[in-house]
Amino acid sequence: MNIKKFVIDCLLLVGFLVIPYSQAHSVSIPPGVKPCPGGPVLPPCGSVPPGCPCRTVDPEPEPVTISISSLTPQEASFIENETDILIGANISFSSGIARVKLTVDDFSPLEKTLSSSGFVGKRFTITETGSHTAKIEATLVNAVGKTIDMDSTEWEFTTDLTTGIEVPGGPKPPNIFFTSLSPEPGPASVFESVMPILIVGEAGFSLGSDQIAELVLFIDGQKVLSQLSQGSPIFIADQFNTGPGIHTIRIEASVREITDSGMPGGILASDVAEWDIELKSNPVSIILDAQTDTYIRTDLDIRRNDNYGMQEFIMVGTGRGGDSKPFGAADAMRALIRFDNSLIPRVQFTSALLEATLHSFDGSQFSSFTVDIHRILDSGPRTPWVEGTGFEGTETIGKLMNAVDPDTASGVAWAGGNDNPDPEGANNLSQPDFDPMVIASNTINNIYFNANPLGSIFQWDITSLVQGWSDRNVPNAGLLMRDATTDGEFRGLRLGANEGLKFMVPGAVKGPRLVLSWSIGSIPGDITGNNCVDLDDLNIVLAVIRGQAKTGPNLDLDFNSDGAVNIADARKLITLFSNPRGAPCGPL
Repeated sequence: MNIKKFVIDCLLLVGFLVIPYSQAHSVSIPPGVKPCPGGPVLPPCGSVPPGCPCRTVDPEPEPVTISISSLTPQEASFIENETDILIGANISFSSGIARVKLTVDDFSPLEKTLSSSGFVGKRFTITETGSHTAKIEATLVNAVGKTIDMDSTEWEFTTDLTTGIEVPGGPKPPNIFFTSLSPEPGPASVFESVMPILIVGEAGFSLGSDQIAELVLFIDGQKVLSQLSQGSPIFIADQFNTGPGIHTIRIEASVREITDSGMPGGILASDVAEWDIELKSNPVSIILDAQTDTYIRTDLDIRRNDNYGMQEFIMVGTGRGGDSKPFGAADAMRALIRFDNSLIPRVQFTSALLEATLHSFDGSQFSSFTVDIHRILDSGPRTPWVEGTGFEGTETIGKLMNAVDPDTASGVAWAGGNDNPDPEGANNLSQPDFDPMVIASNTINNIYFNANPLGSIFQWDITSLVQGWSDRNVPNAGLLMRDATTDGEFRGLRLGANEGLKFMVPGAVKGPRLVLSWSIGSIPGDITGNNCVDLDDLNIVLAVIRGQAKTGPNLDLDFNSDGAVNIADARKLITLFSNPRGAPCGPL
């Protein structure tokens, strides 16, 4: 045999088979159009051509930072006839502990630790005329002392300690002028999470032996403090604790004559500073996991009495011919969710969001779900509905959950008892009634090349309903989730249920949760924002300690500043009660 000829014949045969196949399956890409990138991981949306599969990327959380503002005195200030000068600034941060160092020239520095935003300052005795340098260094650390962020500011001011020019033929006329105001006057300054805030006024003056200087502080038209002095400068300060909102600050400075009785008399010279500040408390939040969650279905007749109370997901979607309805009929699977009303704080919510995580899809890959939220109504013996014991999956996990198969499980079902001819339905209660009004709605896509990626988080704004639960004037029988639309195909949307992560089911995601946000009060311990520290505040702390609720990023319950939230913080809060035994300050 001619081996060389044999090899050549084999190569020709391979080319005959391969070339036509590849030519027959080649894809022509129009000029100027970029192909979709390949690979096992979807690229971020915005980095691929339109129509290509991609994944949404959650925005990075806001960084925790520290900042220095409202320098006192202001940069490049000129100060006359003063020796004791207040040097300071506002230090702002949302969480952590701030270590602040204030230095002026070669004087001994001030070092101070802050657990919340506020003013840091010190009166320095300046003995020389000329330029002086002030410097503030602020370091933000966490509970274990690790540095989170830093800020520093250095500025100069000038002093003239001369006594002034003699006026020929008589004494120097009285004079008064502001040298420092904090917060700085101007358009309404906004301060977030800085309550109480320090209001500072300082004025310099010249006067005779029979004269006296006075500063008077007004907040929202109410006189709160006055200060008299015959030595320059005159200084006034007060902790402002009125609460969130826009407030007017007014400081009146005057030189008065001293009457024969030794009391201040008529005004000889004056100056007035008036400006607005706005105080805002950052919304705080807690997260509640669902107390119970399950889903019911009528997509097939044999499923109408099934219970899925222990399933790792809840589900909405269309039908497959069940309940005498056509294939693809809308609203054939519904989810039921309930939150423990005793854990919902009695506050005025800024938002209340139902949150769910995408688990998976079923059926058609070209579907878009419109997921509506409804309020479940009091339905007599069918409420409160029972989550149930049903689970469809591996026997090992089912035993771990102490669950049974959906057909024999007890609990809520689409149709149970007298509503279902199937004898297996005798151990189930039929689903409760619900209000047809849609409270909130969201769209979730499973359209090929444009599907929401698994693990995506979706939210529904149900603030008005939750406020009713909190005020105890709307019964809380739970929420019903459904998709009332159809494209004629069978499709299912699965969202995470609490049992998934609890029992470590493979592929599980977070279950439904309620993210509650509101503004806290201005007095220590007033978590609910009603200007009272009472049992409602204590209940929030206890819920977090017991693991029944989680805190959001802005809610600090570490009242004893030991770096942990535990029963010691609850005891500390009790010492802050406004009334004995935590009684409310007003009607509930």
